[in-house]
Amino acid sequence: MIPLDDLISLLAQTIKHVKRIHPADVDLSEIDYYWQLGNEQFDMSIEPPTAIEVGSLSDDVLNLKLALAEPNRASALDLNRIAAVLRALSEKLVPESPDSR
Repeated sequence: MIPLDDLISLLAQTIKHVKRIHPADVDLSEIDYYWQLGNEQFDMSIEPPTAIEVGSLSDDVLNLKLALAEPNRASALDLNRIAAVLRALSEKLVPESPDSR
């Protein structure tokens, strides 16, 4: 288990690191569709996934911007959206930065 306050601190620390190595906004527009496992297939103790779903980074970003503009719209599903954006950011930056590993 990781306390939420620790997670907040780790995210802030990681974002500061990314801004240091890549001060400009990162263009993720070339990445839109991505593979994802459904929530019920995430737990490896159940059984192997039978289907892989398609996610859309542009849809994720749109929904996150709506949640930012209207905080009462935020939901636990936004964690999946944030995870997708962070994964795309990582995929984009890791090859560019030798000290990001």
